[in-house]
Amino acid sequence: MYPSADGRLVEIPEGMTIGDGATIADNVRFGEKDVIGDYVTLASGVVLGDFVGIGCNSSIGLDNDIENDVQLLGKVVTGAACTFCEGAKVKGPGTTTFGDEVFVGPRAVFEGSRTIGRNATIGEDSLILRDIADDEEIEPGWTAYEDNGVPKAAQPRHRCRPLVK
Repeated sequence: MYPSADGRLVEIPEGMTIGDGATIADNVRFGEKDVIGDYVTLASGVVLGDFVGIGCNSSIGLDNDIENDVQLLGKVVTGAACTFCEGAKVKGPGTTTFGDEVFVGPRAVFEGSRTIGRNATIGEDSLILRDIADDEEIEPGWTAYEDNGVPKAAQPRHRCRPLVK
């Protein structure tokens, strides 16, 4: 059992790790073997899948759904009602901030300090190397990058050429 933000005890699954100074609101559900870093805040209604990792000093907003094998490393701050699908990764370093109602597809990867705008949609297997605007959509498998500080259109992340005999 772990004390919640309002003093009630929250049941913690066996094999889960919670760092020092973490704050857990009521109505938070945990998966198996999750790892919550030091001084993490989990707001009410957060649902964590199995094997989720959340880095130190992160703050996860109301009603976030974080599926299996998601790794939110570095400092991550999310707005309300975000969805992180299976295998998504925020690598840091620095702070990555997500606005309200952001959808992150399976296995999407974020590198460096980023700001992801409200209602953005990040497709599966995408690589995010720049900030994403409100309501912006990144197609599955594409890379969002900057060229000399100028945001560029997402380009295909993986290009496969047929074998030539």
